[in-house]
Amino acid sequence: VGEQPIARVTAVVPRDPTVLSTVLNADGTITIERVGDFSGLTRFSYTAQLPEGTTANGRVYVRIRPLRR
Repeated sequence: VGEQPIARVTAVVPRDPTVLSTVLNADGTITIERVGDFSGLTRFSYTAQLPEGTTANGRVYVRIRPLRR
């Protein structure tokens, strides 16, 4: 089996930046953090690119649990 090209994430954007922070790190990982006391379902979108330049978009849904106090 030949090696498949690896796509890399080139952008991440939260649906609502007032409840979720998303950061695309230099090593290709994504850091997500809740903003404030938000709990519930939210999402962020991403763009991935193959070496030849083809791009694809996707969504990741995240359920944030209430803060424990």
